[in-house]
Amino acid sequence: MDYLFFDIECANCFNSMGKICEFGYILVDKDFNIIEENNILINPNSSFDWYVLKKMLAYKEKDYIKSPKYPYFYEKIRSLFSDNTLVFGHTVDADAKYLNDENARYNLPYFDYKFYDIMFLYKEFVGSKDRLGLTKIANEIGSKLPEHEHRALDDAICTMNVLKSICEKSGKTPLELTKKYISCCGMTNNGEITTVAREQARQLRIEKGKKSNKMSGEKFSLFLKFLDNVKPEGEVIQNELTGKNLCITLNYQNTHYKEMVSLVQLLANCGCTYTLRATKCDYFVTKEVLNKDGTAKKCTRLEYVKEGNKKGKDIKIITFNKLLKILNITEKTLSNMDFTNKSEDK
Repeated sequence: MDYLFFDIECANCFNSMGKICEFGYILVDKDFNIIEENNILINPNSSFDWYVLKKMLAYKEKDYIKSPKYPYFYEKIRSLFSDNTLVFGHTVDADAKYLNDENARYNLPYFDYKFYDIMFLYKEFVGSKDRLGLTKIANEIGSKLPEHEHRALDDAICTMNVLKSICEKSGKTPLELTKKYISCCGMTNNGEITTVAREQARQLRIEKGKKSNKMSGEKFSLFLKFLDNVKPEGEVIQNELTGKNLCITLNYQNTHYKEMVSLVQLLANCGCTYTLRATKCDYFVTKEVLNKDGTAKKCTRLEYVKEGNKKGKDIKIITFNKLLKILNITEKTLSNMDFTNKSEDK
């Protein structure tokens, strides 16, 4: 099993498409003996981002321009990503995307491979939550720094030295490390890139979203659908809200998704419609919410209601506690209700 370490520099990434100007790689055997290394300069067939050219790249613009374009190197680059090679890089999903971008730009076949990101491997190895640059990782672990940061070959060699240091400190082979620290794993298939780290982050966002009670994003969309479809559960319970429209202060609505779904259902049971437009309601419900400094948080909806009443509307303003009394429930009872599954089925 051989190990390939590679890095890419782009002339620009305008329109979210990388135009490669440098492909550096080092291929080693299982004992980290060098088999082959090279720093390939490529004519990007595009303009250079001025900052990249002046502040990052190791060569002058003319050195890249006089080099062949990407298709000339395509077969050589593709051959490096063999089935018998473990592929490593730093933030390597970005470099994989640049290769896919160029293959698409020149109408060349994508090549598929698995890859392993040294940044995520190192993060798990030391228990860090931060995204770390290659030089910082090399500094922390005590491996040799790149001679010229952002020279593709130098960064590829630095990546190799970092992995070699982790192997020495852990007593494990690169293959054993990739199996232990799975967040470093990823792949590109037919131009589509997937990574374990990205999927883990997506799942974490989903779980946080489920635990959060804020009325935002997907929850607000579900709430709107529920409003459009909610119906009374059985016979309508007659009270002063029957046949009326009701709106609640944003200070409560925006931070109580679960309770708001329950309230909408309870209101529907009374033949009352919840509206998001304060100026179209018959009842407006206030609830004091304090800022961190202890002052009362303003509600824009209440301001519209007051302005509407000045112009002749007859919107009745009631407190949240008054609403609970009309519905014959307590705030604790409301917090224990959960109609969210019903809202998500809509």
